[in-house]
Amino acid sequence: MTPICLQIKSQSPPMPPICLQIKSRSKNPP
Repeated sequence: MTPICLQIKSQSPPMPPICLQIKSRSKNPP
């Protein structure tokens, strides 16, 4: 399971990267 971090560009205020943890059914992580 690899958390995916998405950096959102907002005019104001600046936001930190959002990390979403995705649960994968496969035994091997991507």
